[in-house]
Amino acid sequence: RNRMVRRTENKLDTLASIDTKGWSRSQIETHEKYQDLIAKRAELMEIIRHDSGATKEERDAAFGELHKLGRELHETSAKERNTLLDKTFQELGYSNSEAKEIRETIKTIYSTTEEWGGPRGPGRRHGRR
Repeated sequence: RNRMVRRTENKLDTLASIDTKGWSRSQIETHEKYQDLIAKRAELMEIIRHDSGATKEERDAAFGELHKLGRELHETSAKERNTLLDKTFQELGYSNSEAKEIRETIKTIYSTTEEWGGPRGPGRRHGRR
């Protein structure tokens, strides 16, 4: 639990420290939404803990919200990741199109070499081919 809380705090601290000057309104909205979703997930995770003092109904409701939040968090984090990568490459002197090409290459490398949470998803077992 402590590790999860520290990880959430570190994410939020890092995201809050990012200079969004020069970002589009849409990029800023995504950046803020992503932080809000991370904080909301942390709140819901506290509610579902067996020692939270929440009722069964409150825990069930929190589980339902977490389920809905998961897809939104996944989509928002992908947008945020793209923005952060693009902005980083642009700051290094690459053009918009070069930044996008580098970003897509990096994403391909990660998806190709990722063992957990890759294209098949976490927790699934697949037989050998």
